[in-house]
Amino acid sequence: MIVPNLSLDEKKRFLQRFWRREERGPVFYIGSPARNAFQGSTLPSFEELLNLELSRLMARRHILDFDIPALRTDFGTGIFPSAFGCPLRYEEGRYPWSEPIIFDDPSAVYRLRKPSVTDGLLGKVLEFTRFAVQSTEGKFPVKMTDLQGPLDIVYLLWESNNFFLALFDAPQAVHHLLNIVTELLIEFVKAQKAHASEVEFIPCHLPHYIPWGEGICVSEDLLALLSPDLYREFALPYLNALSDEFGGIFIHSCGNFTQNLDVLCEVRGLKGVNFGATETPFEDVVAKLGGKVVLSPHLGLNKEIRFSTVTEYLFHLKKVGQRTPFLYILVDTTNSLLGHDMCWRPEELEEIYAVFASWGDSHGE
Repeated sequence: MIVPNLSLDEKKRFLQRFWRREERGPVFYIGSPARNAFQGSTLPSFEELLNLELSRLMARRHILDFDIPALRTDFGTGIFPSAFGCPLRYEEGRYPWSEPIIFDDPSAVYRLRKPSVTDGLLGKVLEFTRFAVQSTEGKFPVKMTDLQGPLDIVYLLWESNNFFLALFDAPQAVHHLLNIVTELLIEFVKAQKAHASEVEFIPCHLPHYIPWGEGICVSEDLLALLSPDLYREFALPYLNALSDEFGGIFIHSCGNFTQNLDVLCEVRGLKGVNFGATETPFEDVVAKLGGKVVLSPHLGLNKEIRFSTVTEYLFHLKKVGQRTPFLYILVDTTNSLLGHDMCWRPEELEEIYAVFASWGDSHGE
């Protein structure tokens, strides 16, 4: 079995060395029943949210992987826009969705004030963080909320067509807002860590375990949409600022961002990238970043590049990444090929374990 019989503390120490590239992978997380998005037109109670999290942790206790059980604090991508005053739309089965407040007048950014870390849904995240810690008597670590990167947040504040026009017609206004958002992000991450109090704070909303001091995780979905020149101008300086502040940065992006792989090489303190292997070709990422940072593929939407089974996906990763030392593989966390409840049959888990157990065997494909 590739997963040794390690205690949680031993796993944490191994993963800390792994993020420092002192240990080789692959390490892996096997997806488990996902917490449903909020149901209905209002936020659920903190008690309900916490019970959902605890049920999720209980449901995956039998899975043998490198998971560190921790409480998630996600309230959707609208948390930062809501702090700026963006209206929120509640729909059945999804997190609150934010509406833009900047349209065809770029000068509107100069009338925005920098929010407090307690404004909008940011305050709810902090309150839930403290509630979860107190209610579980510090039994579990707490994960950072879904942290959209500076450019993604500015995009959410702005009507999308006008946002893209502003990159060309009003770049100073875009940079002004990016600076405000970056400052707020830094202040909020520190505030959430403080609200986690005495328990460990994991600076990543994804399934990965990242020790504090080894960087933070940000979602950068515009990475797939912008040209290298635009991404270099409007994203790179602010990612570097976050990386400098927190000791590195781990970037998640949906979509195919092959065109920006060279720009990612310019991010100071880049710790790794998380991407859908059915959108961004795994071969391209390995060729550009393999051996330099942690590569973390997940199954993705299974549309542009398709796999018929989870095992086929894993064999593809093994074939391409056999000699890639720093892999942190997510096994179908997007429910592309399994039922919504994500319940693994015992034989499916055994197939997954077998792939990783034979990873070092070049003839094991």
